[in-house]
Amino acid sequence: MQKIVEIGNGKLIHGDMLQHIKQIPDNTVDAIITDPPYTDEEAYTKFFKDTIPELYRILKKDAWLAFYWPTAKLNIPFELGITKYFQYRDALVILYKRTTSTYSLVGRKQTVLCLIFSKGRPKSYLKPGDFILGEEDPEIISPQQYPKDWRPTFATKLIVTMLTKPGDLVLDPMCGYGTIPAVCEWLNRKWIGIEKDRERFEYAVELVQNVVKQKQGKTQK
Repeated sequence: MQKIVEIGNGKLIHGDMLQHIKQIPDNTVDAIITDPPYTDEEAYTKFFKDTIPELYRILKKDAWLAFYWPTAKLNIPFELGITKYFQYRDALVILYKRTTSTYSLVGRKQTVLCLIFSKGRPKSYLKPGDFILGEEDPEIISPQQYPKDWRPTFATKLIVTMLTKPGDLVLDPMCGYGTIPAVCEWLNRKWIGIEKDRERFEYAVELVQNVVKQKQGKTQK
């Protein structure tokens, strides 16, 4: 059953991603920042085959697409045809310290990539460097115990700041626990988050609501 919760500058939608993306008008979104599935071959194949064309449609003429992706599967987005729609622009390496180290493309580190693609020639507002520490931003409320697949708010904050400006509309079509919408809310971006899993959706609602309260408290000081 569909549920929509409006919070702050955006809204969280519980439901089917592709169904809701098809309801978004052409050329209306400034950036898409997300974390697609990468352990389920059927799910990520569907994402790149079915969803990417729709994301291209809803993005403005000059806009960004960025998503987290594991270093060990770097070839998959390209093999599944993402460059038929988007131009590859950059890859940021996010280094985690709070997790067990493993071998990756950059040595014995726990890493994930943020792959960045463009439609047209959008403007970049920040160059954070090739490596970003996977830490929590001290300004943004984060949980004491991190859920599975949690993305640190500091890395996300740099990515959002790099690709958008205040007032831009950011879509996260697989928003999980709500990290990207929460960061967008903190940074005064408009945003839409979509999540099909009920538990993750409810978690995201609470997280973003806490960020709204935190912003209000900061304003009142």
